[in-house]
Amino acid sequence: MALVMSRIDEALKRVTRAPSPSPRRAESAESRATSFGDSSLDHYPAEHHSVPWTGEGREGNVEPPAPVRPEPAGRRVQLGPFDPSIAGKLVTGSMRPVSQEEYRRLAAVLHQMQAEHKVKTLMVTSALPREGKTLTVTNLALTLSEYFGRRVLLIDGDLRHPSIHEILGLPNTTGLGDGLRSERVQIPFYELSPTLTVLPAGPLHASSVGGLASNRMKAVIDGAAPRFDWVLVDTPPIGLLSDAQFLAGLVDGVLLVIGAAKTPYPLVQRAVAALGPDRLIGIVLNRVEEQTITADAYYRHYYPSSGAKDG
Repeated sequence: MALVMSRIDEALKRVTRAPSPSPRRAESAESRATSFGDSSLDHYPAEHHSVPWTGEGREGNVEPPAPVRPEPAGRRVQLGPFDPSIAGKLVTGSMRPVSQEEYRRLAAVLHQMQAEHKVKTLMVTSALPREGKTLTVTNLALTLSEYFGRRVLLIDGDLRHPSIHEILGLPNTTGLGDGLRSERVQIPFYELSPTLTVLPAGPLHASSVGGLASNRMKAVIDGAAPRFDWVLVDTPPIGLLSDAQFLAGLVDGVLLVIGAAKTPYPLVQRAVAALGPDRLIGIVLNRVEEQTITADAYYRHYYPSSGAKDG
């Protein structure tokens, strides 16, 4: 854990040497990296590639549309029970206590950051596919909503390969992509609990992806921010597609998920540079060997199984 953290910290120092990050992102090295040992559900078609987006072609001084206001009433669905194949990877399922605690630590860091720096809208991305970003943002949404009691909107912005609806068992017949293509489409917001609302991506449409950089997407985020404590957005990997770069400028900050012992070091540097050091508020190390985080026995003492004695 310490070795991996030092390498990432060094990468950040090299990339961010010139510009100075804004005060709200000047958190400590300890809060910049959190580790998880969970396996990933993420699966992304490797054949998708894209030329890096430079910001050109964006609309100029165009009057933005009115904010899209989430109206989940009438679309309430039950949270769980989850498919057995995924339940062990969710904090509200049968995930091991040691992993649940890591998500609570991450949520606590973000909770403190929000109190100090007013961070509310957050994007979660990765450098490569299958690094665990979708499970990370889903578990973060579940932790903030179910354990911290915060009102959370979870948006599936990975329009090319959405999977949040699969994890949470939601319909995906219409979603964010449909609303970005046409203002006549009513965007579906699903209320899973009094504190958790989800906006699925919807079916894949070639024209939907460009909508991520549109005023319509900005209206969705701007309309949601006053109604929720947190707005969390899942995106495609920053190292393969430009979609994540579109969204980085619309949110307060970005969490970058990195697969420990998987992501090549140069790609970490490129991902940080592509996002911009002033946008990056933290790095999550996924699939770190559990013994490098903590001894599971210590957690068993405080989180006993049903047959164990309290101690």
